[in-house]
Amino acid sequence: MTRTAALKLYVAGTLMLGGYLGLNQLIGLRSDGSTLAAWKPFLWEFSSAIIVLALVPVIISLEKRFPIDGKPRGRIVLVHLAAAVAFSAVHTTFIVTTRKLVYLLAGETYTFNLSIAPFYELQKDVIVYALFLGALFTLRQLRVRREGSAVRVEPATGLSDDEHHRLAQYIQVPVRQTLLEEILIGDDVVL
Repeated sequence: MTRTAALKLYVAGTLMLGGYLGLNQLIGLRSDGSTLAAWKPFLWEFSSAIIVLALVPVIISLEKRFPIDGKPRGRIVLVHLAAAVAFSAVHTTFIVTTRKLVYLLAGETYTFNLSIAPFYELQKDVIVYALFLGALFTLRQLRVRREGSAVRVEPATGLSDDEHHRLAQYIQVPVRQTLLEEILIGDDVVL
């Protein structure tokens, strides 16, 4: 898969997720009897999805430089805790700024409760950051296992075709990396 195709797929998936979450929000609001303008939940979810889309490559780079199973563990934990807080600060600043701007253009006011909302966003963002770290760790471990299980075998001489065929059944061939690996951590595609 080319870098351009992977990027298009990555953006499309993110936008579909934002649309799904916006629709989910709208349905929940309508079922509670809310008459809130339909565009607002979509704005909330798309503003969040877009900045997360932009920040995922940063998480990938940090995890490559400071793998969560690396040593010294204390330093790795501190780096990722600081990165999770920074991720939340950037995410929250972006969503609030974007929402305030769009609300202003619509002739309305967006309010962000500074006494509780930053903590609400922080806990959600730390969970998202941790899920990405977990996914990256899992993908890396799967790759290591797959690459470690492949063994180079020199062709045997003096064997019949039937013997070659039977022998080949016991040789593991590395599997092409998955699409998700290509998008997130593959060597072919770097976001």
